[in-house]
Amino acid sequence: MKRIINVRPRVLFYAAVLTASAICLAGCSTGGESCLSSLFPTQASLVKGGGEYTDTAVIPDHSKAFPAGSDEALCMEILKEYSPESYYVLAWTWTLPNGKRMTSDILRIHRGSGQSGLANVLKAIPTIVHESYHYLSRNLQYRILRGKAAAYNYMAFCLKPMQPSFVWVTASYNTKELDAIAPQAMKSAFRYNAYIIDYNMVQVEGVYGMLNEMNAYYLDCRLAVDLIRCYLEKLPVTPGNMVLAVQPYYSAYFALPEFRLFMVYYLYHAKTRYPTIYSGVMTNWPFKKTNQELVARFTGVIAEFETEMTRFKPILEQKGITIVYSRDLMLFNSGSSGTGAGTMKSKWDIVSKELENPQYSEILAELGKIEPAPALTAPAATVPARQPVAR
Repeated sequence: MKRIINVRPRVLFYAAVLTASAICLAGCSTGGESCLSSLFPTQASLVKGGGEYTDTAVIPDHSKAFPAGSDEALCMEILKEYSPESYYVLAWTWTLPNGKRMTSDILRIHRGSGQSGLANVLKAIPTIVHESYHYLSRNLQYRILRGKAAAYNYMAFCLKPMQPSFVWVTASYNTKELDAIAPQAMKSAFRYNAYIIDYNMVQVEGVYGMLNEMNAYYLDCRLAVDLIRCYLEKLPVTPGNMVLAVQPYYSAYFALPEFRLFMVYYLYHAKTRYPTIYSGVMTNWPFKKTNQELVARFTGVIAEFETEMTRFKPILEQKGITIVYSRDLMLFNSGSSGTGAGTMKSKWDIVSKELENPQYSEILAELGKIEPAPALTAPAATVPARQPVAR
């Protein structure tokens, strides 16, 4: 009998952890981290409104931060060996007050369900990296831009190891407005209800929250591709383990066209109803540059996944495992039994086709128009609070 595991959109079960960490950040100067004072310089030279920041400091070996043999230590050892981008996301997060708690709490939840050791860590790592990035994205700027009044309104994006990008968050409107006018293709997106209807960062931060989520799902895909080799080297090569290896990828990859469509439609609506909001986004050079690079990197890792599966196919065949593709399924068969993961390719096709609608061409062209970088300046000493848009 073939068992199909359907992928589901990630739901932020760890809001309580994020809230507790944010509270600790406000009231804790060190968080018990010995490397806090030396990891980042006091100030960073950034493009006005945002830009890239290159950290030339050496991040300590965080695999020694927990007792040898612990799930936390194993987590960092795996990431350091197989997924450098993910390793640095956690390394940055662990330098923030209470940053280690994200890793420990998620691993504890998995242990509570009877899982431990390598299998537990590999199942938990995608959630750890995804949620750690969200915490990092709204807190790293306080470490790098400490002493700057403007720091509160930056959002960090992680596209390159050791080189975060900071984007200034301009005014936005509530995404729930889109529900009354969104096309059916957009409503069919797997994450529509979770990120357009439900109350969360995407809803209140507009395109900036959408780009933040796209970054998190890009990291999911990057990690999944990196860890396929780990599954093949560290665990028995079985259909079940191969599903566990590819499922995080298929849970995340179609977030690329989904969030691109969400952003384009958000801006399409803003252009006529909220021209000031539209102008604020379209003149935000760091946002447009980060969006362009994220789309390119996300597209690249999707192509890399296909290449890796082709490369590993002979290894699986030597173990008696064949891969069978259908429109929305990827099956790993061994003899008369097998198991598989849902690929959601039908959803991908619907959303991607909507993106080709001519009415969005002007928005996409404007998003891709990157002006020359302005001169590097320090962020303003004081910035007025961002006011909510009148409805």
